[in-house]
Amino acid sequence: MAIYHDGFACYEDLPYGDNLPPPHAIVYAGYTTEDYTGNALIVFLRDGELWENNDGHCSCDGLEKWEPERTTRGALLMRTGWPGLAEALDDLRVVVVAARQTADTLTG
Repeated sequence: MAIYHDGFACYEDLPYGDNLPPPHAIVYAGYTTEDYTGNALIVFLRDGELWENNDGHCSCDGLEKWEPERTTRGALLMRTGWPGLAEALDDLRVVVVAARQTADTLTG
């Protein structure tokens, strides 16, 4: 289950259109604003790996940059200013462990 923070309340609030991964792949989406500027962080799964997209804008532009990069749980945990990010990564870890246990049971 994805955690949405601040300016992003749900999947439909994400401004990247067809570039977005499907809703079930989103791990975390946060958008903060201050004095006419904004910053966004979207973390998602693609082919079993964590990816992130960082974007920002000044007062004259909106969020437009979709250039995701592979990342790690450790790198994301170093981030500050993204409430709920650590919880989203912990939730993801629980799901991954359960999926691996289920796969082991089915193949064992």
